[in-house]
Amino acid sequence: MQTAAISNYLGGAGIITVLCLLIYAAVQQEYRRGANDPQVMLASAIKDRLEHAQPIDELFPKDTIDLSRSTEVFVTLYDSRQNPLRTSGFLDGKYPEFPAGVLESVSREGEDRISWQPRGGVRMAMVILRVRHPSIVYVAVGRSLREVETREGDLLFMVFVGWIACMGLLAILVSIQIISKRIAYD
Repeated sequence: MQTAAISNYLGGAGIITVLCLLIYAAVQQEYRRGANDPQVMLASAIKDRLEHAQPIDELFPKDTIDLSRSTEVFVTLYDSRQNPLRTSGFLDGKYPEFPAGVLESVSREGEDRISWQPRGGVRMAMVILRVRHPSIVYVAVGRSLREVETREGDLLFMVFVGWIACMGLLAILVSIQIISKRIAYD
């Protein structure tokens, strides 16, 4: 009698756990994919303007952006040697530079979307495009992942609280099942 109740509890606990994990994973992935949306639009606009010899100055903000503090979208243009030529965002007073291999991937594929952590406490959602232009070869557009990571933390907390509530409800239901069967046999 108790074996069946324990088996029901474990089966229910497994189903609840899997569902909570699926909910978290689906929403977290949607948050992360959405973090690239402004960068994709801006990178495509800059690429199109560069390839059609149109001015891009209005696409760069007037002020510079401190990447360690700001959540604004920033743009960096790179030459064929992977040297930054122009940027709207600075990290510790310097142009942002990717680790070796990132721009090689963009050379082959034409585009890359990455999460980049140039230093502790600074994570960026980056979209990088290869461009056909005489002096500019790569357009990198990024923004901080701080807000997305805050949402992910809130989501994890909500899913965990929901999981605890479901597990508690399941424990109550199994306890009632065990008690009612004992009463029926007595």
